[in-house]
Amino acid sequence: MACGSQSKTKPAKARSRTDIQYGRENIDLIGLMQLIDVAQTTGIAHALDSIAGRCDGSTSLAQLVDQLVQDLDEHGLDVLSPHRGHPGLFARPRSQEIMAAVNRYRKLKLVLGGEVKFLGCSATAHDQGSQSHSCRFVYRQA
Repeated sequence: MACGSQSKTKPAKARSRTDIQYGRENIDLIGLMQLIDVAQTTGIAHALDSIAGRCDGSTSLAQLVDQLVQDLDEHGLDVLSPHRGHPGLFARPRSQEIMAAVNRYRKLKLVLGGEVKFLGCSATAHDQGSQSHSCRFVYRQA
């Protein structure tokens, strides 16, 4: 996920039913037993790109996902599609699947008030109440 000047250059891409390539990193979704088709994973990959484009440094992850889900309800899959016209072969992701993919992205940094507080989404981030804080996503390629 990217906000600000640091960003990846290619859109996220589903490599298989359980893998998303995000920049140079792979997000492993093997623990999401509900995923049965690569179309679902493609929808999640598009959702990650959409969330990265929406983050502004003052909106929480939960709010970003809620806004995306509301837009999907109102406007359909065109919200996620990187192409105009036919949206392509992907399925609408559920909010818990989007959050699970973010949770599995190991290069994620949550920035609160200009200071890096957490690296990755972990129990530490949850214990310190990151869900109630505003954050922005910083993607840094190694």
